[in-house]
Amino acid sequence: MEYEVIVIDGYCNICSKFYQFIVKYDINNKYKLSEFDSLFSKQNNLDLKKINSIVLVKKDKSILKNSKALKSIFYNIPKLKPIYYILKITPEFISDFAYKIIANNRYSLFGKRESCSISSKKNNKFIN
Repeated sequence: MEYEVIVIDGYCNICSKFYQFIVKYDINNKYKLSEFDSLFSKQNNLDLKKINSIVLVKKDKSILKNSKALKSIFYNIPKLKPIYYILKITPEFISDFAYKIIANNRYSLFGKRESCSISSKKNNKFIN
């Protein structure tokens, strides 16, 4: 693969905002985006209903999830680099714990859409 793929929950409002942010600020075109129910997820055997996390599929097909995925993404997006440095000094068990609390409660905290919002936004960043 010539790019990395961020796979997110297209029904979650915060995930949808994150998608929009990546589309706008990934100035080096390092990422493509996909969603949990996509053909890409199925072809790469990503059972994201069980993972319940953002997933980053690296160029070498390795998979990062939870705070590791966010840290990698934040490092490569200039506007998010300050958050990367905060995560870098935070012990992983703490950042993963915080991530899992937010991920498990994302619909009650941020709301849920009736339909997947990112698959309807066809652009050069989205892959199905």
